[in-house]
Amino acid sequence: MINDGILEKKIYSELPPKVEYSLTEKGKGLVEVLWKLNDWGEKEF
Repeated sequence: MINDGILEKKIYSELPPKVEYSLTEKGKGLVEVLWKLNDWGEKEF
């Protein structure tokens, strides 16, 4: 997802090592779609 521009990875050079992941603007655009998929998946057929 990092290579697709959906997530951003920030590495801190400290001990113990620390890495943070966050959504890019492109990734934030997927949030609504993912909630819709979640709602669909929870329906009983």
